[in-house]
Amino acid sequence: MRTIVLILTLLASGNLYLLAQSDFDNLDTLKNRFEDQVTFTHQEKVFLDTDRSLYITGETIWISGYCTDASVHIPTDLSKVLNVELLDAEGQSIKQERIQLAHGFGKGQMFVSPDIKSGHYVLRAFTNWMKNFDPGFVFQKKLSIINPSVTNNQEVTEKPRITTRVDFFPEGGDMINGLTGKVAVRATDNFGRGVKLTGVVYDNDDLEVAKFSTSPQGYASFWLLPEQGKTYFARVAEGLEIKKYNLPAAKNTGVGMSVTGAGGDFKLTINTVENSPKPLYLIVHTRGVIQQILPLSMDSRKNLTVPLKNLSSGITHITLLDASFNPQCERLVFKYPENREFIKLDPGKPGYAKREKVRLNLSRTDTGTEETMARLSVSVYRSDELIPQKDNIIADLLCASDIRGMVSGLPALFDHENSSRTQEMDLVMLTHGWRRFRWADIKDGHKIKIKYPAEINGPILSGALQDMERFPVAIQISFHGKTSILNSLDIDPNGIFHFEVPTRVANDKVHFFDMRESLEPQHIRIDKPFNLGFETNLYPQLNFEEEMKPFLESLNTNIQLSQVYRDHNYINGVLPKTEVINTQFYGEPDFLYPLDDYTRFETVRDLFIEYIRSAVIRRKNKKLGFYVINEDPLPRSALMLIDGIPVLDPQFILDFDPLKVEKIGIINDRYYMGGAAFYGLINFTTYNGDFGGQEFPSYMIEKAYQGLQKSRTFYAPNYSSHQKLLKRIPDYRNTLYWNPDVRVEGDKAVTLEFYTADDNGTYQIEINGITQSGQLIHISKEIKVSEELP
Repeated sequence: MRTIVLILTLLASGNLYLLAQSDFDNLDTLKNRFEDQVTFTHQEKVFLDTDRSLYITGETIWISGYCTDASVHIPTDLSKVLNVELLDAEGQSIKQERIQLAHGFGKGQMFVSPDIKSGHYVLRAFTNWMKNFDPGFVFQKKLSIINPSVTNNQEVTEKPRITTRVDFFPEGGDMINGLTGKVAVRATDNFGRGVKLTGVVYDNDDLEVAKFSTSPQGYASFWLLPEQGKTYFARVAEGLEIKKYNLPAAKNTGVGMSVTGAGGDFKLTINTVENSPKPLYLIVHTRGVIQQILPLSMDSRKNLTVPLKNLSSGITHITLLDASFNPQCERLVFKYPENREFIKLDPGKPGYAKREKVRLNLSRTDTGTEETMARLSVSVYRSDELIPQKDNIIADLLCASDIRGMVSGLPALFDHENSSRTQEMDLVMLTHGWRRFRWADIKDGHKIKIKYPAEINGPILSGALQDMERFPVAIQISFHGKTSILNSLDIDPNGIFHFEVPTRVANDKVHFFDMRESLEPQHIRIDKPFNLGFETNLYPQLNFEEEMKPFLESLNTNIQLSQVYRDHNYINGVLPKTEVINTQFYGEPDFLYPLDDYTRFETVRDLFIEYIRSAVIRRKNKKLGFYVINEDPLPRSALMLIDGIPVLDPQFILDFDPLKVEKIGIINDRYYMGGAAFYGLINFTTYNGDFGGQEFPSYMIEKAYQGLQKSRTFYAPNYSSHQKLLKRIPDYRNTLYWNPDVRVEGDKAVTLEFYTADDNGTYQIEINGITQSGQLIHISKEIKVSEELP
C-alpha cells in the first residue's frame, strides 16, 4: 500500500519515469538505514553564551551553556556535565572547567588570570557523549584577551606570515563535460579569514572563459561549460602579484545539480550525460531528519526539476545516490527562520545617566502559541562600533554547528538589514560541506561504536587498570571528605572502568586501593575528560586598529580601578551560600555520635570505653581490632574508616587525635560493597574532612580528579539601598549586567533591574535563549550612558 501511495505521489509531481518495483525496495532500504543510523542516533549540540567577546586580564568570562538535541534544538536532559576549555593560538588548553547541566542548561565562569598573554583564543565546549562522534562538531567561539602588563619593551613574538588560498567548488561536487554549472570561489588567508580579490578563468588554450570578484568575506561564483579535452585555471590578482590556480578536472560522465530559489521554496535541477548512473535516489534531510526521499529515473530525459518545498529552518543536505547508495553529487541550502520575535525587549529609554537604574522589560509577543517557557541569558556590556559582533545562538545552532570550517563574518549574515545576506549565505553553502555521518557507513550498515558513556547523572570518572593478572578481583575507589564515597570499581575484561561520581563530591582527589595487594601509581590510568584529539580553529595574532586604542585603554583603566576596590565591588563574582551536604556513602548510620555533645577525651580508647556502646576495642588471636555489637552474641570485626578512607591498621586509629573528630557513624550489621562484605562499619568524620591532616596510608593510590565547578554569582551594586556606603567607591564595570538564567513563563512579563556605572559610552544589550520547543531567540539593542540625562 505504501508503494502505491508513493507511486501516485510521484506521478502527480511528474518525477516518476519507468521505475521498477526494485527501485522502491531499495528506497525502503535506504530510508531504514538512514533513519536507523542517523535520525534515531541521538546527538547533541552545545552553545556557550558569554557576557562579552573581549576581555582584559583580571576579569571573569561569564558563561551560560545550552545543550540541545542536534536535530530539533530542543534542550536535552541527557548530559549533566559540560566540559569547557580555553585554547591558545597553538591549540594548547590553558583553562579547563566542568559545568553542571540541568535540563540542558548550565552556568559558570572562567577567570582571566594575569599569566595569559594578549591574543585571540578559542573557547571550546562539549559533553562526554559528543566525544563518540566527529569532534569537528564541538562548540567553538573566538575570544580576544588583552594583557596590559606586556609593554612594547618586552619581547614580542614575530608576526605570522599571511598567505592566501583560493579554492573552487563546483556546484554538486564535480564539473561535468558538456554540462553548464556554477562554480563557487572561496578566498581565505591562512587563518580562515575572507580575502577580497579578482580573478579571470582561462582554458588550456589561454582563452578567457569567466571572471569573478570575491566579496570582503572571500566569496564569489561564476558559470562554466567545460569541454572534453580541456583543462581550466584562474589567474588571481593578489596585490601586485598574479597567482595561478588550477580548477578541478571535469569528468566525462556523472550527474550535475543546480539549486535555485530562496526563502523556503527551492528548485532542484538534475542534469545528466550519456553513461550516467541509473537509477538515482534523491534524499533531502535537515540535520538528519528526512524531508524528501525519492527514486528517480533519467532514462527518458537528460534533465529533471524537483520542487523542494516546506524545508525546515537551517541547513538542508540534498544528495543524489546511485543504486549502490554511493553519493554522486551533493548540495547544501540554507533556509532562514521566520522573522518572528518570541520575546520583545523594551529598555525603557535610549539613554541613561551615571548610576541610574535601568529596567529591561521582557514580554511575550506570540502569547497565542503553546510555548510555555523560554530560558535566556542576558548581558549588558561596554561596546564600540569597531568591536566585531558577538556570536549569537541562531547563527551558531542553525549554521556554524553544521558546516565545515570557520565562516568569516557569520553574524552579519543573520542581520535582517543586510540586503545581500541571502546570496552570501548561498555561497557559504556552496563552499562548505559537512555531515554528521559517512555515506559509506549508511551503505554498509555500520553502527556507531559508543566509547564514551553519557554523563546522565553527574561526572563519570573513566580509566583503566593496567595489570589485570595481578588484580583479577575488585579494586576499591574512594573520595574522602565530610561527604565521602567508598565503593568497588567495576572493571571490564580489558581493564576499562567507568565510575559515576555523585555531584555532591567537592574535592579534587580520588584514591584507589586493593584489600590484598599494594597498588602502584602505574597500575591505574585516569582518562582526562578533555581528551578530544581535535585541532581547533586558529586565529591570527592580536592586532587592533589604531582608532580602537582609546576604547581599549578605557577598558583597561576600568578593570584596574575595579581590582583596587574588589573587596567592595566583587568584580569576579560571589560564591553563593549553598546547603552543606554531609551525606556519607552508607546513608544514615545505625548509630551516630556527635562528639561535641560529650566530654572530650584525649585518646580513642577512652572514647570507646566511656561513650561508644555499639562498638568495642578487643584483642582477638593476639590481634587488636574494632568490633561492632548487635544481636549476634559475638562481636564482629568492622571496617574502619577516617573520612571515608579505609584504615587497615587498628593502631593508626588508636593513635589518632580524637579532638580532630567531629562525629562517629556506625553500621552494626552486614555491609556489602560490590563483591566484598563486612560485618560492620565505623567511620570517623573529621572537622575538615581532610583525614586529620595525616598522610594517607601507603596502600592508597592518589590521583587528581577534576570535578564540577562551583558557579559564582555576578555582582552588581544596588545604589537605592546602599547609596551612602557605595558613594565613594568608583564603579567602572565593563559588564554592567549578567544573568545566565532568565525565565519567561506563560504570559508573564519579566523586568530586569540594574544600575549604570561611572563610565560614559555605548552599552550593548545582548540576549540569547531558547524555548522548550527549540525556538531560538536572539535580541540585540543599545543604550547610551552619559553625564546627564538625554
